[in-house]
Amino acid sequence: MSRLPWYTLVVALVVLVGFGWLCFEMLNAATTLPKDEQFRWDHIVVVFNSLQTMAAAALGVVLGTTVQQARVDAAQSQASAAQAKADANAGEAAKAAGHLDRAIQLLGRTDDAAGVLIR
Repeated sequence: MSRLPWYTLVVALVVLVGFGWLCFEMLNAATTLPKDEQFRWDHIVVVFNSLQTMAAAALGVVLGTTVQQARVDAAQSQASAAQAKADANAGEAAKAAGHLDRAIQLLGRTDDAAGVLIR
């Protein structure tokens, strides 16, 4: 079973917490920023958009790992069951082939005139 290393999840969590903090700070700045300093707001929005992309990727890592892991586990259990069934079927096929081989040998030793098996 393949899982992400712990440090990947820690980094994703730090990015998400940082993004939450940035959202709070931007809302705070939006309420207190004077109109004559609008250029600062434009720079903050550019930084926000960059961090928003990283936060979306981090959230995708966290949620994607959780969702996919259940599917991976289900697929592995189905593959194991299919392998066990294939092994059982292979054993039955070998047994049936042995019986068929024996029947062919017996049919080869028949009395052609009477069509009766010779024992």
